[in-house]
Amino acid sequence: MLITLNWLKEHNACSDGVKYFKKNCPSGEADCQAILDHLKINDPDNYAYWLIRQSGYYGERNEQVNAKLQQISNIKWFKPQQENRVKVAALVQEHLKRLHRFGSVDSAAVVFTNDLDAARAAARDAARDAAYTSVADLLDWPSPWEPLLEIYELGYWPVCLQNNGKFLVYEPKIR
Repeated sequence: MLITLNWLKEHNACSDGVKYFKKNCPSGEADCQAILDHLKINDPDNYAYWLIRQSGYYGERNEQVNAKLQQISNIKWFKPQQENRVKVAALVQEHLKRLHRFGSVDSAAVVFTNDLDAARAAARDAARDAAYTSVADLLDWPSPWEPLLEIYELGYWPVCLQNNGKFLVYEPKIR
């Protein structure tokens, strides 16, 4: 994808962003990936985030991120097809194992609930996986959010790790 001065103006880039582009792309145009590569090293005002949002191009991981976004849009929210408690519990343990490198516990008992209010807080996690995928080329470990996405696909909602050391999962009624 080619980014030009006209493209920046059409997408309402701020004046400082346009000046930054002119300084770093004197020809007045550049490949979006080349710009993102440059911004990995020097991004004074979070221009990479703006560029990704405006262009819909997620960098070197564009195909993976778009596939992940499609996977999320295909989830049949709150519609488990069968009871999958054993698989869900195993996926929670995998999630915690992956998060352990950041200081989280490495395992927890899994508790299932039918409390819808408790499940509402979990919606943001699905988007985290897509965001993680977009920066995965900078990291050397597996996404801790991937197991949560699979739990969503099973029709369950991971809610949180509670203070009592138990991991809460919302379980809608099987249809």
